Amino acid sequence: MKTTIELPDSLLRRAKVASAQRNITLKQMMIEGLEKALAEREQPSGIELSEDDLETFRIDERGVPVLKKRKTPRSKQFLAQIEAIRNDLDI
Repeated sequence: MKTTIELPDSLLRRAKVASAQRNITLKQMMIEGLEKALAEREQPSGIELSEDDLETFRIDERGVPVLKKRKTPRSKQFLAQIEAIRNDLDI
């Protein structure tokens, strides 16, 4: 989808430089920035989930990790991952 946004000139210049340094397009830089900002808003401060965790879990209103998909396999490794997150949250 295409859209038009207004950005401060200095921010756009910094984004262009940063995207060139990372050898990615400005579009990809914007996508990554928006995804990161939205992911941060979806979780309470102090809780950090990896990108892999964010594919499997969401953080509910109490700050507790909840499975996104009901049919997620429940291997020993998977259960250990859940336990590690719960321990980090002290719940």
